[in-house]
Amino acid sequence: EDSLPDIALEWFEKAQGELDQELRLAAPQRAALMARRAAATSRGSGSAQGLQKSLEQCESAMELLRGSGDLDSDTGIFVRRVLGDLLVRSGRHQEALLELQALPPEVASMASLGLAHLASENFQAARDTFEDVLDELEETEDLDTPLAARCLQGLGLAYNGCGDAEAALEPLQAARTILEWRGRIGTEDGSRCLLALGDVYAELDDFEEA
Repeated sequence: EDSLPDIALEWFEKAQGELDQELRLAAPQRAALMARRAAATSRGSGSAQGLQKSLEQCESAMELLRGSGDLDSDTGIFVRRVLGDLLVRSGRHQEALLELQALPPEVASMASLGLAHLASENFQAARDTFEDVLDELEETEDLDTPLAARCLQGLGLAYNGCGDAEAALEPLQAARTILEWRGRIGTEDGSRCLLALGDVYAELDDFEEA
């Protein structure tokens, strides 16, 4: 997730070429690579057509896992989480919720579920989910990662959606600090964080900061 999408996609395509020449590799390995490539394609293209291509790639990975009986393996859970993320970005929120709610309550899956609740405007459910994820991250001292920034941003948006702009400010500021420290404020996540902060400052009538 920390890689630039175009660089990541280049390496995934090279790996796919190697796999195409060695079909004896297990289905989970092929499916995981297809899902990673789908995620990189979706972040790199930014177009509806690119997103649809990513969904098709991920659904092909799911078919591989169904055929091999590996949907509930670690790789299967990863691929299903990527599919859920892509469904959220495609506006298919209810399908995303069904997929993500069926996954074990691991940190990455819960973070994706929080984003699905947020996209569906289930703000209280999103708030509760992000708070649980951040509690887990705090226990493992992983509160300075891009995933933590995404969850902090989601928590801020959830608070604001619940009508509590004042409570939204602290997590959004924390997310901004992490993104700036990691040099990611100019990414898609950084832009969304700054926009969310601007909205919250406006809600609080702090138009200079906004």
